[in-house]
Amino acid sequence: MNMGFSYSASLSRFRNLPFKLIEGKLFYGDGPKDWIFLFQDTNGVWGTPTDVVEIKSATYPLPCRLLLNYYSELENKYYKIDTVLDKDKAEHLWNEKIQNNKLWPYKNFVVGVAPFGGVAVWMRSSTNEVLLHWFRADLIDNNPGLNNEKAENLKNVLDEIPCSSDDINRCMRQYVFRYVPLEEYWNGQEWVLYDENDLYYDDFEVDDLSHKCIDGTFVRPANFTLFDHHKSGLPSHIAVFWHEGQTAFEAYFWIENNVIIQLFDSIVQTNFSAKIDILVRIDTRTHNYELALRENEIMTSTIIFPKESYQLIIFKNDNQYFKSQNYNQEDGAWDW
Repeated sequence: MNMGFSYSASLSRFRNLPFKLIEGKLFYGDGPKDWIFLFQDTNGVWGTPTDVVEIKSATYPLPCRLLLNYYSELENKYYKIDTVLDKDKAEHLWNEKIQNNKLWPYKNFVVGVAPFGGVAVWMRSSTNEVLLHWFRADLIDNNPGLNNEKAENLKNVLDEIPCSSDDINRCMRQYVFRYVPLEEYWNGQEWVLYDENDLYYDDFEVDDLSHKCIDGTFVRPANFTLFDHHKSGLPSHIAVFWHEGQTAFEAYFWIENNVIIQLFDSIVQTNFSAKIDILVRIDTRTHNYELALRENEIMTSTIIFPKESYQLIIFKNDNQYFKSQNYNQEDGAWDW
C-alpha cells in the first residue's frame, strides 16, 4: 500500500452560510480506522482550507471515499452522502502537479458544504486548486422541527442572502474559454487590434495572467496556460501582469458573479459547444479599460461587461496608477 502522500483535509462553507457537521470522514482505505479528520471551516471562503498546524508529518494513500452527514441551517434540513472518490483521477492530478511544479505539490483536500445538498471536493496547492468532484447529497430529514424564534431567524437569513439550488449549480458550472489580454488599443472610437509593425506594440509584453473562480478553483501563476482554451469555472478575480518597455504594470479585476454567469449563459444557451474568449482590454495611454466576451468562432460578435459589474485597480512599477470609480476593496485585497 502506497503511504507516500502527505495532505490535510478540511471543510469549506458556501458564501459563509452556516452548517452543523454531524459526521465527516475522508477514507483512504477499507478499514474502519482508515480515515482522516475533516477540520472545521474557520474562514468561510469557498474552497479555502482551514489553517492547520502540523505537529508531525503523516502520509496516507489518496482518499477513495467521502462520508458526510450535515445539517443545513439555511434550510433547516439534514443531508448525507457516502460516495466513492475518483482515486485514479486524483493520483493523475497529483503526479502531474509534481512533474510540472515539484516545489508546490497538492497539500489539501477541501470538502465544500453547500445548501440544497451541494458537496464539492477540491485538491489544493499554494499555486492552484482543481475541482475533483461536484456531488449532490441525499436529503435525509425534511422537517426536523424548529421553534418559532429560530424559524423566523432562518427566514431572515434567506431574505438577506438569496440562494437557491439553481444559483449554486450555476456557480459550480464550468465552461470552455481562454483569455485574450492586451491585444487591442482604443483609437478614440473603438477597440482595434495592434498592427504588428506598431513600434509601441513591439515594446509590449504580457508576463502572465492569473484567476480565481466562482467554483472555488484558482491558478497563480498560470504560466500562460490560461491563454489557450481550457475548461474552468468562471472568474471572480483576474490579475494581469505585463511590461511596456521597462515599465511594469499589474491590473486586478473583481467581477460580480451573477453578471459573468449571465453573460456566459447568453452565449452557451445558443451554442452548447461554444469556445469563448474573455477580452481583457487595457490601454494605459488613453486610460481606457474594458472586459468583453466573444464566441471564438464568431469574432465579430462582442458582448461588453457593464462598467458597474467589475472593479479595477492598476499599479505601475508598484505604485497605484488607476482605479475604477466604483472601487471599494480593502487595502491589499489584490493579494489573493
